[in-house]
Amino acid sequence: GPDLFVTYDRLGSPAPFPVDVAVRVAALPGASRAIPRITGRALVAGRVVQIVGEDGLDPLMHAALTEGRVPRAGAPEAVVGAALAGEGPALGRRIAIEAFQTRVLEVVGVMDAAAPLATSRVVATSFDTARSLFDEDGPTEILHWVDAARRADVVAAALALSPRVRVRERDLWSGIAARGSQLKAGAVMALFS
Repeated sequence: GPDLFVTYDRLGSPAPFPVDVAVRVAALPGASRAIPRITGRALVAGRVVQIVGEDGLDPLMHAALTEGRVPRAGAPEAVVGAALAGEGPALGRRIAIEAFQTRVLEVVGVMDAAAPLATSRVVATSFDTARSLFDEDGPTEILHWVDAARRADVVAAALALSPRVRVRERDLWSGIAARGSQLKAGAVMALFS
């Protein structure tokens, strides 16, 4: 997976990047790959789900699929977590997702129940589909793959772009996510500056 998760902060909370800042963050020297992503909450059948919109979905997503395939870029398609699929939207069905706009997406894949994303109520779709759902131009996160020897330089370059840019490293995020996934109730929140 990605080594760095770069986000933008507005009023103390994660926010979509302004397009000009996103372009500069995606082009950071030293990163071998950068993928913009939009994440946010929406409703499916009146229940809250997490939307993850990115093109070139992480190889972990491919590995987590038990049925179907990943969504095509720009197509009104989605992959759902096994938990969500067990509540109704199965392969080939259409689901209405309500956010800033309502979109109907075809379920083209289901993630394994053992996969980290599948344990929650997740809908993965293309970047453009998520962008239209939330009526946003910029990503909420840019994922970077970086050689360990260059990581400090890339982090410094990202932070120098704007005082609102935030960077999380994979190892730190993995530990937080692992501990948070063991909770039976409550919320996990991490603030970085």
